[in-house]
Amino acid sequence: MTLPRVTRERGFLALGAVVPALVLGLDLAARGADVPADGWLRYASGAALSVLVWTLCMESARHPRRGVRAAALFVLGTTAAFGLGLQAVVLSFTHAYLGRRALLLALGFPDVTRSQYVAHYAVAVALACLVPAALVVGLAMARFRALGAHTRRPTLLAMGAAGATLATVLAPYPAEGFQSLPPDVLWLHGTGGPLLYAFGLAEQPRALPEGTRAPLPAVSPAPPETPPILVLFGESVRRDAVCLAPRPDCAKSPRVDAAAPARFGFDKAFTTASCTELASVALFTGRGVTTPPETLAAAPLLWDFAKARGYRTAYLTSQNLLFQGSDRFLRGSAIDTLREGRDRVIDVPIDEGTDDLALVQETLDVVEAPGAPPFVIVHFANTHAPYRQVPGFTPHPGDDRWPRYQNSLVFHDAVVGELLTKLRQGPRGRRAIVVYTSDHGEAWGEHGAYYHSFDLYAEQLDVPLWFDVPAGSLPDEAVARLRQEAPNRPVFPMDLTATLVDLLGAMDSPALAPFTRALDGQSLLRPDGAPPRAVLLWNCPPTRECATDAFGALAYPKKLHYVGHRSAYACHDLEADPGEQMPLPEKSCAELRILIDDTFGRR
Repeated sequence: MTLPRVTRERGFLALGAVVPALVLGLDLAARGADVPADGWLRYASGAALSVLVWTLCMESARHPRRGVRAAALFVLGTTAAFGLGLQAVVLSFTHAYLGRRALLLALGFPDVTRSQYVAHYAVAVALACLVPAALVVGLAMARFRALGAHTRRPTLLAMGAAGATLATVLAPYPAEGFQSLPPDVLWLHGTGGPLLYAFGLAEQPRALPEGTRAPLPAVSPAPPETPPILVLFGESVRRDAVCLAPRPDCAKSPRVDAAAPARFGFDKAFTTASCTELASVALFTGRGVTTPPETLAAAPLLWDFAKARGYRTAYLTSQNLLFQGSDRFLRGSAIDTLREGRDRVIDVPIDEGTDDLALVQETLDVVEAPGAPPFVIVHFANTHAPYRQVPGFTPHPGDDRWPRYQNSLVFHDAVVGELLTKLRQGPRGRRAIVVYTSDHGEAWGEHGAYYHSFDLYAEQLDVPLWFDVPAGSLPDEAVARLRQEAPNRPVFPMDLTATLVDLLGAMDSPALAPFTRALDGQSLLRPDGAPPRAVLLWNCPPTRECATDAFGALAYPKKLHYVGHRSAYACHDLEADPGEQMPLPEKSCAELRILIDDTFGRR
């Protein structure tokens, strides 16, 4: 049976509204509960833009001029590919959509790195993008064949389509609350950021400031027999992914357990941001997350305190320091030996870096070189997504992200274990004080997100911290105090900075007092007599673009943080609920809410 022409035409006309209806319906079903009460007006405006863009572009795809039809099909296809397909992929990983700030963050990645990210997930991303694009473009072309070209005011429709698209790209939506928009509108609006930046109409994307620091005054040098100090800095290693010390119920770190059987760990170590560059800056400077960029640029780094005490200094890393201007930030620091990923492979991926195994011999060479005692930070990279897979260290089968992460941890344990084993065989290395921690953790769906940098839940902020101190390298009473306080003392990156400055012998130097007083942490070598404190958390300072707002405060055991992709606050008691699975009423964190509102503004 053949439908009457009028019925068919009406059916094809109605199909022009099917796409926005499906987009909005599926989005509301997926995350409607996450839109805050005060976000529905913004969502409604975004929904109106979505309907206008889709329907007007569908009608413009019937314009008599081929060029106009092609332009309309381009907007329809790209919006379907990225505003629907890519957004679905990103949502499955991060529990949030791409918006303007996320795309500005991507500008901080070198071109080669952006292509490497896409290449690793090329098949999944291609299918997710091409399928909706093909369906939407096919629908538009089918409507043109069935209904023919517009004969009444086609140019007015085309101008309306262009205006709706341009309005969506340039709409003055505020930075906060981006997630209270449909995914297609978020994408189109997001493209406006790089577009405005390209034409000089927007500020350069936020990144770490270039270092402007001056040398610290030299003080009495450390004696030649002073033990070396090594800081081993992991990447994306969550606290429960490794053993803090050898124990019968933990088999996650066999090589490190064998190499450092006397090490002891802190059970309550936290980072202050779930992204590498911010966690690194907190450790290197000892400053909190709200420190202004100009202050960070001039603040002395750990290597500067070490150099002031006469140490040889080194920063050995597999990381590509192009990321977020990390190499620029280090300028002016007293690092005698700096070797990063690009020194080994010029186009090293920013995500997984160069082979961490190369750091073993490089570290041993620095430690055992003649001269003053060494201070070395060894910064690993291979446990960052997509997680380097090394033959012989892949006991977990499959190429999905979870077995890849587990395999990267197996290799990481082997690398750190080999470094410690060989270190203890050297005349200097056998006396070295070794401290291990990580920049942040890694989410595996505990709160709807994967990887890191998207929120501040426990799986992204809880980090390992352990010390391996050979007999005689520190006074017995200092080691005894560290061991005694390790199970219960909350530790943040700034505390570790103060501890390392203390280990360097610089904490009590009168000449360095103006700089040590500026540290925001408390040395673990000193008794924990300070009053309880609230430490601020922040993923989105003036030095970093971020996909969604994430900020908060932690005054152990209470923690309150703002979850940007849900536009909601989360309050937890970390003593009773370390995994943050049982949220408390917000009034339980009332004091922290006052601090957060005063610092970050009320949401």
